[in-house]
Amino acid sequence: MGSFVSQADALSYLGLPVKVGNEVVLLWALLGDGRLEAPIGFYRELSEVEPASGVESLALTLDPASVGVDEESVLSTVATFEDGSSASVDASYSSSDTSKATVLGSVATGVAAGTASITASFGGKTASETLTVTA
Repeated sequence: MGSFVSQADALSYLGLPVKVGNEVVLLWALLGDGRLEAPIGFYRELSEVEPASGVESLALTLDPASVGVDEESVLSTVATFEDGSSASVDASYSSSDTSKATVLGSVATGVAAGTASITASFGGKTASETLTVTA
C-alpha cells in the first residue's frame, strides 16, 4: 500500500496495526507536528510508516506453559496478516482467573495452583492458551 501521505490518512489507522520497518505495532497517536507515536516509544514521520494489512489470526506462546507459584511465563504473539505475511506483535494480554495467574505487560505470574486462560488481543483478533500453575 505504501506509506501514509497525509495526517487524515494516518488518523484513520489510530488503534490499528501499522508497519514501521520490520515491526508491526498499534498506532497510538498522531502528534501535532505530523509525527506518529506507537507504544514502543518511537516517533516516526508519516513517510516512514505504512498501514499493515488486516490481521487474519494470532498465535500466542507461553514460555513455559506451566509454572509454579510466584514463577513467570513470558508471553509472545505472532500475527498473520491477510497478505500472508506474519510478524511478532505487541499484543495486550489478560488472565481469565487472576486468583490463579496475573498478567503484567507480557509476563504471566503464577498465584495459586490451578489453571488460567491467558488471552492475547491485537488488531481486533484474540488467541488464548492455558497456563498451568503448580503448587
